[in-house]
Amino acid sequence: TLFEYSKNPVFNAAGVIVNSTPGTPKDSQKENNFGGTLGGPIRKDHTFFFFNYEGDRFRSFQFAGPMTLPTAAMKTGDFSSWLQDTKGGVPTGVRKQIGTDALDRPVFQNEIYDPTTTRSVTAGQVDQKTGLIASANATIRDPFSSGGNLNVIPAGEFSNATSVLVPLIPDPASAGDFNNDFRLSGCCPILSRNAYTAKIDHVLTTKQKVWGSFTWNHRDRYNRNNSRTFLPFPGQPINPVKRQIVGGPQVRIAHAWTINSRSVNEFSIGYNRFQNQNNITDNAKFTPQLGIPGIPNDCFPPMKFSGHNPVAPLFGVGCKNVDPSESYVYQDTFSYLRGKHSLKFGGEFRRYRYNTYEPGQLSGTFSFTDRETSLPGFTSSTGHAFASFILGAADSGSRSIYTTAPGYRAGVYAFFAQDDFKATSRLTLNLGLRWEIPVPQREVLNRESGFDPTLPNPGADNIPGALVFLGSCSVCNHVGPRFGLAYQIYKNMVFRGGYGISYGPPIENNFGSQNLFGFNSRVNLNARSSPTGFSLDPATYLSTLKSVSLPQQARVGVPSYTGPTLPNRDPASANGQFIDFMPRNAAAQPYVQNWSAGLQYLLPHDVLLQADYVGSKGTRLLNGYFGSSFNQAPTKFMALGDILADDLATDLADPVNVPYPDFENNNYDTSVAAAIQPFPQFQGLINNYPTMGNSTYHSLQLMARKTAPHGLSVIAAYTFSKTLTDTDSALSQSGLQVVQDFYNRKAEKAIASFDFPQVLKLTWIYELPFGRGRKWLNTAGPLDRLVSGWQATAIQNYSSGDPLVITVQNSSPGFFSFFGVRADVVPGVPQKVPSSGLDVLNGTQYLNPAAFAVPPTSPNNGFVLRFGNSPGFLPRTRGPGHSSENFGIVKNTRITERTALQFRADMFNVFNRTGRGDPDTCVDCGSFGIIFDPGHDPRVIQLALRLNF
Repeated sequence: TLFEYSKNPVFNAAGVIVNSTPGTPKDSQKENNFGGTLGGPIRKDHTFFFFNYEGDRFRSFQFAGPMTLPTAAMKTGDFSSWLQDTKGGVPTGVRKQIGTDALDRPVFQNEIYDPTTTRSVTAGQVDQKTGLIASANATIRDPFSSGGNLNVIPAGEFSNATSVLVPLIPDPASAGDFNNDFRLSGCCPILSRNAYTAKIDHVLTTKQKVWGSFTWNHRDRYNRNNSRTFLPFPGQPINPVKRQIVGGPQVRIAHAWTINSRSVNEFSIGYNRFQNQNNITDNAKFTPQLGIPGIPNDCFPPMKFSGHNPVAPLFGVGCKNVDPSESYVYQDTFSYLRGKHSLKFGGEFRRYRYNTYEPGQLSGTFSFTDRETSLPGFTSSTGHAFASFILGAADSGSRSIYTTAPGYRAGVYAFFAQDDFKATSRLTLNLGLRWEIPVPQREVLNRESGFDPTLPNPGADNIPGALVFLGSCSVCNHVGPRFGLAYQIYKNMVFRGGYGISYGPPIENNFGSQNLFGFNSRVNLNARSSPTGFSLDPATYLSTLKSVSLPQQARVGVPSYTGPTLPNRDPASANGQFIDFMPRNAAAQPYVQNWSAGLQYLLPHDVLLQADYVGSKGTRLLNGYFGSSFNQAPTKFMALGDILADDLATDLADPVNVPYPDFENNNYDTSVAAAIQPFPQFQGLINNYPTMGNSTYHSLQLMARKTAPHGLSVIAAYTFSKTLTDTDSALSQSGLQVVQDFYNRKAEKAIASFDFPQVLKLTWIYELPFGRGRKWLNTAGPLDRLVSGWQATAIQNYSSGDPLVITVQNSSPGFFSFFGVRADVVPGVPQKVPSSGLDVLNGTQYLNPAAFAVPPTSPNNGFVLRFGNSPGFLPRTRGPGHSSENFGIVKNTRITERTALQFRADMFNVFNRTGRGDPDTCVDCGSFGIIFDPGHDPRVIQLALRLNF
């Protein structure tokens, strides 16, 4: 067999965004999937071979919306076009004075200031640099000016480091300072995949045979970095593109022995290796050119941007990660027939190995904000992050110190027994039991650390909670019974039902958690820690400037690591950091109970009807949200409001309220909010094995199937279901669930983000009645080859809309809610407004703003005083429904007796109904309830050829 499937943008629809937004490029998606199979005998009746190859080449540059890149003028230091007011993110063209500084000089919107001129002035005294008399005590800076032009950085103040990178930044695709380029969407604009499989079967004797297979998978792709990626692609080192190469071999060897007419034994060995290489770039070649003191040249230091004036939020990616994982599988199954019983007994051992090399940022990472080029007192309206970048003036930075690459080991022993019992001519029972004994994860050299909530912490006056260095975990036994039955009620009616328990594998709890505090470290340069003594001055400069001297006290580059010798087994060494936590029940695996009961009924004319009730209950499910909220401050203290941000000594000076005597002098954060945490000596606690989640699923599943003798086959399926859970995802990075309160986990129970209560699926295929042996044009020869073998097929899907979670922008200090706060639901108010169509330029209102509200907030900082009352996902109000119609035309042509050619054209979303996406669900974000994007991709056509011989 040989085959080729091809997608080309020439055949695809443009889509509503392209049609509605002039200048937006059409998606250039191209994909070729190709390969073939070959099999046959090597030795007649004894040895056979089979080979398969499949390749895939994918290119897609689809644009999701606008983003901002620095203009050509900005790259020369000219920010004069920014020296004006903005409304809604759009410049007005009018320079706006927003105040005066302490020397009575005017201050303008978006004015940029020189951090090398930071100084203090005293009211009534002459400023030695300008000769002006200060009207107040203040910290001031001088605005940038060059050649008499305000807001222009002189060439002599460009950083020697960033001057290497500025010429590599592409010019934006369109004019203007804001939204002047297009960001890419989709996972991976460039992807290549190759898969090879070879298999040998050999008959040893009439009772024994062996077979073995070898598979090699290789996938090479360039991953888009969230909403930060742009053209040209991959465009390194500026574009934050991560090349990833994954794959590896899979080996299987098996032996089957027919002992006698009633007994068969099957033994197999398997080996799997999956190597994940990520962040592969050649960016390190640029690092020596940057000349940043104190960093090695192993990698490229990513540059992050943030501030009130938008710019591409990230340049570059960091160090290469290599995470190889292996598994060894040994299985033996003995089958025995005795009377009405078909028995199976067996055992299995799985060994998992997971090594990881994730060094972090060996060559550093740096953040640039408006602060370094803003005027003190006007930080929210002056300065620009890209101006700070041109100066190499970093707001913060860090460098990894990596000495330990861990290797994790885990496994599971399993034994099972099963009996298929033909009790009567109408009743068949399936009885089974599986016993699993997991071998908990351990580091190969016991190089792990964690958190002991009872261990005295010497760095926090011996209050409970400190770093502990780990050995191994206890072992748990997992028993999973299984039961099933089939009963023929009538000749044309059958009842089926079953129940079973299944456990997750022991590696499910890992997710790459390293637990390596004390073995590796880092050098941190925090914001507001400038050695110059001024809080707004840069934490460091990447390098010296072209021709202007830096202040004498300014830091340049990254200082050397001066911490303790690694590994550092001090129980207090993790104070002030996020620390991993492994609970005592870490080896207890998640498990799911599944049950079902249903009827099948065969009507006349071969119409099969089926109705099933299917349910499940998940227990001890992983919940990364709960795991990351272990150190949440008690909810009752939210009512303190603005006081939470104050220093503890200011508002709660009573020693009784101090968590430990040396808190004010020896804690990473001395705010009231930090002090009321259960373990205030840590910035956060992360439970890497948070088996605290639960779920339930109930569904009615209906299906009708009809195979007609005249060429039409139809399957119609309808599911009515409900999924409730408090653990929407095992990973806290999924971004779907908004968990508010660790201490009230019952309140997190809601419908799941993947709950679609109504789903209708139609599948049909129709063989056109033309050609030899058919009703029309029943003839042979060339005409038959032209008109016969035509089929039309379709897959149609219709479902309820996405569940929606309503959030607020105003939040609380992170010590209370690590993932945000939900809004209040206003009772008695309709939650949706009548709407239709989609306006991608102005948006289409979908949710009713009057139906939701922000919980009460504090007057100064806007901290919420309690959590919102809306559930994790709204139970009745959803996003727009989903519909998808995929249509195909197939032509089968018999060339010779042994050779046939198939051509097919598949049209995905054949009617080009892109629908409407979900609305903005942030109540106080300005565009609440508005839909801007379509819900589905435009029509895509795929052409294919398949040769069978």
